[in-house]
Amino acid sequence: MEHRKASVKKKLVVFMSIGFFVSVFYMMIIIGQVVGGGSWVMDGDRVYVDNTDVFIQVRPHTITSSSPVYFDFTPKGYTGDVDVMWGFDTDAVKPTSAWLYSPHEVYTTHSYTCNADYFNYTTGPNHFWCWNLAQDNSTLEWYYELEAERDFEWGDIPSRTAYWSTSRTEDYVEISGAFESVSYEYGGMDKWWYKRYVPVVAGNDYQVKIDMNIPFNIQSSGKYWFAIKPSSETIQQAIASGHLYYLDPGGDTAT
Repeated sequence: MEHRKASVKKKLVVFMSIGFFVSVFYMMIIIGQVVGGGSWVMDGDRVYVDNTDVFIQVRPHTITSSSPVYFDFTPKGYTGDVDVMWGFDTDAVKPTSAWLYSPHEVYTTHSYTCNADYFNYTTGPNHFWCWNLAQDNSTLEWYYELEAERDFEWGDIPSRTAYWSTSRTEDYVEISGAFESVSYEYGGMDKWWYKRYVPVVAGNDYQVKIDMNIPFNIQSSGKYWFAIKPSSETIQQAIASGHLYYLDPGGDTAT
């Protein structure tokens, strides 16, 4: 994501209007006129607005319903917790998963317990072997057959158990585990789903990707809003305070 510097207000609420054609196979994002300064820009498969208070971007602007939608935003003067929200004009559509871009290491502990006939190990380096006693069918001779061996980090000798850990880098943290909802009429939207208390720092770039459940047949205008507001304010308070930046859902379709 591109980084942009500017002065801003201390509190903000970002509203982005996106429309969808209700089909399992096709979804078109509808972007309208910008309110609060600046205008939207279509660039390749993305559409965005960038003003002195906030940068907001949606990509791709045309997607299949099975693909995630990416929402990028940069608060330029607000530091604190925000609520990430999606507003609909129907109860039938809702986000099914949401992920915040936050690369991090994930550590997993593994173990192996040797239940075979023979177990041995060294501590310089840490390495273990686990063998079974087997008999050759043709010669009838007995021999040790290796069941497992590997390096380890620590172990429990009485139980003949070795432990080690692995790590991997994951790009996203799931934030969809505690979706809440509220009914409130604003801008043609009356059902809001949100995830609370996502920490942000002014000037930092953030990205949320979501998947949505879209039934085959619903009564809807085909629009929904993506919204960010301070967690300290309700929807009503955020609107009343004038901290509102959004792409007008009543505007013309971007082409």
